[in-house]
Amino acid sequence: MQGSYVEIKYTNTKEDLLAFNEHHLANSQVYQRRRIINLYVTPFVVLLVFCLLAFFTGKTSYYAGGVLGALASYLWTFVAYKRYAKKCSEVFQKEVFCEHKVVISDVGVNESTANSSSQFTWDALDKIETNEDYIFIYNTPATAFVIPKREIGKDSFEAVKLALDNAL
Repeated sequence: MQGSYVEIKYTNTKEDLLAFNEHHLANSQVYQRRRIINLYVTPFVVLLVFCLLAFFTGKTSYYAGGVLGALASYLWTFVAYKRYAKKCSEVFQKEVFCEHKVVISDVGVNESTANSSSQFTWDALDKIETNEDYIFIYNTPATAFVIPKREIGKDSFEAVKLALDNAL
């Protein structure tokens, strides 16, 4: 990519931020491990503690409490994890929901909006991931430039993917 560059402009929407959050959470090992612990291990521990309490005290009502407590813990966690990605996208972020100009060159990635500008060399970027509809250029382990295919068109989307592949 010597001396060449690709420049694109796009505007992110709430749906783009939601898509990023869902993609990131689905591919985050830390998040998945925490989710498994909260969904399965915690209710099991609650049930086990109440069963042990019932066994040692001789009060059978603790068994029912354990089952209800484990069920409530599981359902609460299940609903919370289902809503998490959507909840993250509901916070208004003026530097996300605006026009972005991204320039991909042999030096790295330069991103600018009306209020800010940032440049990242290739070594400074965390990772780059793509799916059918988006390119995610991670500048930290949990934040990324979200480039939507629908905003830049299929040809530009493929050109950006090619430029990123050639640069890495």
